[in-house]
Amino acid sequence: MYLLIALLNFIGLEFALQYPYLIYFVSIAITVLTIFFIYRYSRKITVSKISIMISAALFLIAHYALLLFLEGSWLLHGFIFLSSFILFVFLYSIFERSTIAALNGDSLKGKEKSFAVENIIGYFNLLIFFFLSIDVFYLELNTNQKFMWMLALIACGAFFLSYSSFTIFAIPLTFRTALYIAIFLLALIELFWVINFLPISVYSKAALTTFVYYAILGLTKHYLIFGKTELTRRVVRRYLVITCCGVLLVFLTSRW
Repeated sequence: MYLLIALLNFIGLEFALQYPYLIYFVSIAITVLTIFFIYRYSRKITVSKISIMISAALFLIAHYALLLFLEGSWLLHGFIFLSSFILFVFLYSIFERSTIAALNGDSLKGKEKSFAVENIIGYFNLLIFFFLSIDVFYLELNTNQKFMWMLALIACGAFFLSYSSFTIFAIPLTFRTALYIAIFLLALIELFWVINFLPISVYSKAALTTFVYYAILGLTKHYLIFGKTELTRRVVRRYLVITCCGVLLVFLTSRW
């Protein structure tokens, strides 16, 4: 079934390139099919199921929207193949038997619980945020809508992705959690607004936003999971080094 959904996505989008009106039918049909598949084959999963549904739906929406802005046949065909392959890997990784056991807390006794599944969804959400950022920056360039609507879109996407990232780790959605989400969403919106003025490509802007989102979300999530005592200098340094290296790489490779 994992392969079938990915193949249907690939074939449907290839047909949509020839007959653009099919994109609406393909996007709705694949999204509904994916959500139904997740619901049916993860009935024993509670919190994690919601996270998987949110991530899968946002990935499909973000990559369908991105197709509207890409140019060049090779780029379009390559992106369709890559996104379909990513969808297959995601669904296969989530619903492979050992992964389902880990999600349900059926890990072997005497062994420390592995966060492999949570990390898969975490990296998947980062990719979704990157696609979403590209979509919003392209919308800002190609439409006459007020930039406030663009900020609202990126904030909405970041909120649902953050909710997915938190619930997959079983972090309770308390007032404190909501407060942390609100604070880093405000910081992200300010950053998004500043990055929009940089004279670099849409992809570079999206990469910068994604690196900073990775650091903010990662530090917040680590604090909420393990507490203040585990948020050591080493952990903070790791996130900062990765983010700074990524930002520096984007600045050095961008055309100004």
